[in-house]
Amino acid sequence: MNIKHIKPLPKDQEITLNEMYQHHNNRRYRQHAHMILLSASGYSQKEIAKIVRTMPKTVAKFIKRYKKHGFIGLYDKHIPGRPPKITKDVQNHIDEYLQTSPRNHGYNISGWTISLMRHQLWTRFGISVCIETVRQWFIKTGYSLIVPRYLLLEANEKELEEFHQEIDQLLEKARQGEIVLIFMDESTFKMVPTLTRMWAKKGSKPTIPTYDDKRQVVITGGTNPVTGKTHFYLSANANQKAALAFLKQIRRYNPQTEIVVLLDGAPSHKANIIKEYVKQDTRMHLLPLPKYAPKLNIQEDIWKWLRKRITHNFLFDGPRALAEAIRNNYRYLQAHPERVISLTGKV
Repeated sequence: MNIKHIKPLPKDQEITLNEMYQHHNNRRYRQHAHMILLSASGYSQKEIAKIVRTMPKTVAKFIKRYKKHGFIGLYDKHIPGRPPKITKDVQNHIDEYLQTSPRNHGYNISGWTISLMRHQLWTRFGISVCIETVRQWFIKTGYSLIVPRYLLLEANEKELEEFHQEIDQLLEKARQGEIVLIFMDESTFKMVPTLTRMWAKKGSKPTIPTYDDKRQVVITGGTNPVTGKTHFYLSANANQKAALAFLKQIRRYNPQTEIVVLLDGAPSHKANIIKEYVKQDTRMHLLPLPKYAPKLNIQEDIWKWLRKRITHNFLFDGPRALAEAIRNNYRYLQAHPERVISLTGKV
């Protein structure tokens, strides 16, 4: 087949090639159409190659393809290239990895990084790729760096329902004077103020002074839902010694009564010295609340009230000043048990 020149083109083909040369959005295809138009105008392959800035053999190739296939011949054929290292099966595994923590796969790190995923591909599948390849794959499959939100874990509904029934029974005993019922919990009040809305001039930006102060005051508190009586114990840390001191304090105020204390599963509540004390005091019983059920503990309502009155938008001079503010507010609650009952509501 003579491929040196294209014969003069029919009018319809010339119009179509001109449209392709002037308006196609792919530069390569505009170049191919230009080659055919120049060849049909009598230019040699070397002349065409010089005009479109390519090799003469490339011009010859597309002239031949146009003669054989027409316009379709001017489009590039699909070039498969080498098979991808990250196959569909490997992609599915990476998806599974990214839905879990690296700790679930034996790593001592909590979040996936590109370099860690590269290491996982090598150790798990024997695939060696560069970090950029992994990054590009993440982007291609729709992954990006996103700050997660907290998901509040909730207790089992059946367990909650059963515990509610148990609380109702204990409340009835407490109303009859058979037991003293106490809801116990700890809360940490740090020196750094907690920020909330405040009244200020429109357009202004109120500021609350603060500094890097790691000191804190821990309150171990307890509330009687029947009488509204409250107890508290202040310490520097939430530990087993503070929990034991609080239980002893409750016993001093209720020397002869059977006491039932509802509390969460904090490690300090399970310490050996706590178990030993309750073992010796046969009329004190610790009843653990269900996991992920802070709303069952009415002491949480007391903490919310205290924070609103103490730590919001105010910097104390030190832990002593903060502790004194806590004591003053607790004294108010102890003098007004009806206020405690209104805060905690119906158990």
